[in-house]
Formats: sequence, C-alpha cells, structure tokens
Amino acid sequence: MEANTTGGGAHCEVLVVGAGPTGLLAAEELVRRGVTARLIERSTERSTQSRALVVGARTLEVLDDLGLAEEAVRRGRILHRIDVHPGRDDVVPLELDGIVSPFPFALSLPQPEVVDLLETAAVKRGAVVERGTELVACRQDADGVTASLRMPDGSEQQARADWLIACDGAHSTVRKSAGVSADHRDLHRAFLLADVAADWDLPQDRLHPWLSGDGILVLLPLPEAGRWRVIADIPAGGDAPGPDEDMLDRLLAERTPLPHPEHAVSRVDWLSRFEVRESLAGHYRQGRILLAGDAAHTHSPVGGQGMNVGLQDAHNLAWKLALVTHGQAGTRLLDSYEQERRPVADRVLHATARATKVATLHAPAARTLRHQALRLISRAAPVRHRLALGVTELFVDYENSPQVDHDRGPGAGRPGPGDLSPDAFVHDGTGFTTLRHCLRGSDHALLVLLGYEDDRETIADVTEAAREAVGDFGVVLAVSRTRDRGDPSRSLLGDRHGGCHRAFGASEPGLCLIRPDRFIAHRSRGWDMTGVRERLAAFSR
Repeated sequence: MEANTTGGGAHCEVLVVGAGPTGLLAAEELVRRGVTARLIERSTERSTQSRALVVGARTLEVLDDLGLAEEAVRRGRILHRIDVHPGRDDVVPLELDGIVSPFPFALSLPQPEVVDLLETAAVKRGAVVERGTELVACRQDADGVTASLRMPDGSEQQARADWLIACDGAHSTVRKSAGVSADHRDLHRAFLLADVAADWDLPQDRLHPWLSGDGILVLLPLPEAGRWRVIADIPAGGDAPGPDEDMLDRLLAERTPLPHPEHAVSRVDWLSRFEVRESLAGHYRQGRILLAGDAAHTHSPVGGQGMNVGLQDAHNLAWKLALVTHGQAGTRLLDSYEQERRPVADRVLHATARATKVATLHAPAARTLRHQALRLISRAAPVRHRLALGVTELFVDYENSPQVDHDRGPGAGRPGPGDLSPDAFVHDGTGFTTLRHCLRGSDHALLVLLGYEDDRETIADVTEAAREAVGDFGVVLAVSRTRDRGDPSRSLLGDRHGGCHRAFGASEPGLCLIRPDRFIAHRSRGWDMTGVRERLAAFSR
C-alpha cells in the first residue's frame, strides 16, 4: 500500500516530530505501510555537522530491509576491526569480521549521509519534510493528539493526529508536554570532536583508540580518503577552556605516536565540544504519544551507539503502529515497544557509561589494571567476540517480550522466539538469493521448513494451510531440502544444500513466524498452525 504524508491543517494518522535519522525512518516505514503521516522539522535546513558517525551491522540489516544498505556501504568506509592502543605502541585488536551477519563490519558514515539516504527514500514513498515547522505544545485526549505548530512564516496552526511520535531530540518538547520524566545523569566528561584532513600512516579500515595517562584519543577514518574524525576527552565544566586547533595539536602530540600535527594535519574542517550527559525516559509511551531516539534516551558517544539505537527504535515501532492504525491490532501492541526497546537503551546506557569511565581513567594504578585487562582480552577469543557483538549491536533479543512465544516446544530448534532471524542462501526459481532479500519489505512472514518432504500434494496442502493461518498479516515462504530450484513466485524456495535449514537449527520440518522487524515471534516443530494462529490473534487482544 502507498500513502502520502499530509500537509497543512489536515488530520493525519501519525504526526512525526523531528526529521533526524529516527524520524525519517519512522516516516518512511509508516508511509510504506499505508499510514498517512506528517513529518515536521524545526530546523529550516539539514545540519551538515555530525556527532554520530558509526553505523553498526544490525543497523545495516535494518537499512537493507529498506533497500538502502548497498548505497550506504558505497558511500561509507568499511571498518573491519578496532585497534586498541593501551600505550603508545601496544595494540589489542578487536576483530569485527567474525560476527554472523550479512554485514560483518562497522561502517563509517556521517549522520548527514544517513539523513540524505533516509530522506530520499521517504520522499520517494510520498513523504514531505516540512522544515521550519516547530511543535510548541501538544495535548492528547482519548481519540488523538492536538499539536500547536509554529509555521515557517511565524503563524500558528493547530494540527490533529491519531498518534504522535516524538523524535525531537534530547530536549524533547513533546516529552515535556506529555509529562514524561527522564532520568538525567552527568558523567562529568567532555570530548573534543574534530574532522581533519591528515596524512597519517594508519590503516583506514579500522578505528584507532589510544588510552594514555593523559586520556583517550580516538582516530576514526571518514569515508573520504585522508580525512579523520578525532575524539578526545578534555576537561569538563562551564569554566573549562573551549577546544581550538592548538588544543587539538597538543592532544595528538601527547596521546599518540603520530608525526607532529604541524607536519600531518593539513586542514581542520570542523571542531566542537561535547558534554556527556545520559538520559532515559521513564516511559516510551504516554497514551497516544510515543518517544523514539534521543527523545527517549541519550548516551555517551563512546561506542557510537546513539544513532543506531534510535534507528532500531523506529524500525520496531513503525510496523506495530501501522497494524494498530489499520485496525489489525489493538493498542496494547504498542506497549511492547517500550517493553522491548527500553531495556536495550538501558543496557547501552550502562555499557557506554562504563566504557567512558574506563577509557578516561587517569590514576596510574587504575590504568595499570586496565592495561592488564586488555592484554587478557587480547588472548580470549570469546570475550573479543562478545565485545564485537556489542559494538555492532547484534546482542539485541526480545526473548522476554509479550509479543513472542516463550514456549518453543521440543525440537523446535534455535534460534527461537525473540531471537533475530538468521540469513541464508536459497534458490528462488530464477537463481540463488538470500532469505533476507526474499523477506525484504514484507510484513510478517511464515517460514515453512519442509525438510526432505517431496510429495507435491503434501507441500501444497501445508502451504495452503499456512496461508490461511497468516491471512492478511503477511506472506508464506516454504523451503524444501529436496529442491535445487524454487518456484519463480518465491512461494517455494530451494535449499538442497541445507544452508537455510541449518541456519534455523531445523533437523526436522517446522514453522517459524518472522516479524516485520525480522525477529522471530513463534517457532514450532511440525506443521500444526495452531501456535501461528494464536500468536497473530493475540494482536487483537
């Protein structure tokens, strides 16, 4: 289904406030799913500055579902590993290419590029970004939300929407208007951020943090050859000196073994200061108002998680809100948005706070312990793998969510409900492709794992029963281990080599219901559709 965003004073189903990455992805997904949405942005022009820079593997999988990952990778720079320098010359490598993902790496891609990608995609769907339009207040009732807007010409307008998504940043006007509290914490840390052109003899396929007695300094290659982002902790507080090029030169000289900056940095394109303050909203939903991205949570920049968490918020929320808007689900489904996403932000918040404190240790004894811990990590492959999963945000699961089945039944296989659906090669009748591409852009998908079943009548009966069980909620994909080739309609996929069945740990036939955000909602052994029907029926309760 296609739908356009609405402008002017017209009623819309969803008002999205804030056209940063989170708001743009939410609007794109809502419009793609047939929801009338209005997207407003206070700023009159896109920002060209970027604190957010790293796109993780899980976020690339989200962008791939939108058909944007290939372009993102083309624009960005692939980072295969992190070279942690406990001293000026020591290196502890953290490999990223061992993670299980179609995108086994992190991507250096500045936020303005992410915004351009998402805005282009949203506009193609029919969305309009109303720049220079500011929400000054909002109130809600049982039927919707009324927003007071200040238009580009200074006039005021009353806008009405069934739902409102707040993507208006850390100082969210919507959050305050809705009366949602947020737990704010000051880490008493500040960072210098700079984008420079420099001729350093460093590999540009990795991130380079130096941990010295003077503090941390990180060099992260930007997509353009010879350009780098510099991140370094500096004194915090209102009376601390502001960053300038002299400070940048001094920090590089003190904390890295690189040639003196006068002979290496040829240009400083941007220089800024960032005070680290954390926040987590008490609730992500207040009636008909929902919070996402920085309006719901802010984190330390160490680890580069903030933009990634916000984009995944939007991906989780949009399909649920679309089902509610179309009357296919009750409003209780929206409660699962907070139940699933707030714990993720809380976990990231604590992890980045710890990482920030460890990275900025100054006491000699504490630094010695940090150095020893890093040496142990360098010898412990499982620990390095867990750290890589954290950096790339592949640690997320929703096993405790009310929107997944907790009883998989014996022999159902792993991954199970709440886990991210794996990818695998299959044959769709025209050639080899990947399961994720067969699922791209779909709603729910019921994967029927046929195993070695080769009776055409049985396959037809099972597939038809699956379609009846799924109904209007999505599509059915049957996968057969006896077929080299699938059906060109993609309703039957070939898996003679068994890669898809192995990815799902399926030694016997079974069912796997995959949500629109690619997490598994239901898993069962055999072809009894009762569990599928019950899981989908739960939406209406």
